Amino acid sequence: MHDFSGFSQPQDGFSQPTVGLSQPAFDIPVHLTDNKLYNFNRFKDHIPDIFHPYISRIQDVVPDGNCGFQSLAVALGLPETEWLTIRHALLTESIQNANVYINVLLGVFDEIQESLKWSKPEFAPRRYWMQMPETGLLIANAFGVIVVFISLGASVTIFPLWTSPEFLQPHRIVSFVFVNDNHFVMVELTGDYPMPTPSWYWSRFKSQDAAAWEMWYKQCLDSYTNWLESRRQPPGFVDLDKYGL
Repeated sequence: MHDFSGFSQPQDGFSQPTVGLSQPAFDIPVHLTDNKLYNFNRFKDHIPDIFHPYISRIQDVVPDGNCGFQSLAVALGLPETEWLTIRHALLTESIQNANVYINVLLGVFDEIQESLKWSKPEFAPRRYWMQMPETGLLIANAFGVIVVFISLGASVTIFPLWTSPEFLQPHRIVSFVFVNDNHFVMVELTGDYPMPTPSWYWSRFKSQDAAAWEMWYKQCLDSYTNWLESRRQPPGFVDLDKYGL
């Protein structure tokens, strides 16, 4: 795990993002009564509504193909310009533990590792974009954080693969939203917010020590699961509103 002790540290288990070069970040009240809701209004349609009451902050970053790594930098309390530091840390993680990741990310490990190898000060081609949820495993293990990946397609939670929750206190959570199938933004959630279902990779390959993460966050995970169940339509269901009836 990388030592980022020289950078700003989280309080109460959450990171304290800093403002980067692009779109200003706005603090968004939990009940959304403030008039400074520019970023929330821009991105709310890309965020499942179950998360809306818990959003306290959204920060956009430069859309240059490095946005996933920029968003992670911001979530860790770094300037978004540190995206190359983030890439290097994740690449190092993938190299040092390649014998594990080759089996965990079977068939896609080389692609994921290659996606980290971009350092040019220009727009990164799509093959060098952050690949989620697979890269989330590297993030969780390299930085000792919980990753919450949010999208309209599928949202997942990724815990560290082999480290117990007792060892990594206080817990840090980094959250991203993937919008328009081409851009990442950092989102900060507060309160007892629902946590998406753990990723298949984590559920399949977690160590015995790491399995305890699910019990620590059972209430938050169950809340999300219950929400998913409530949205499932029974066989033969016809939404009459769709047809104006």
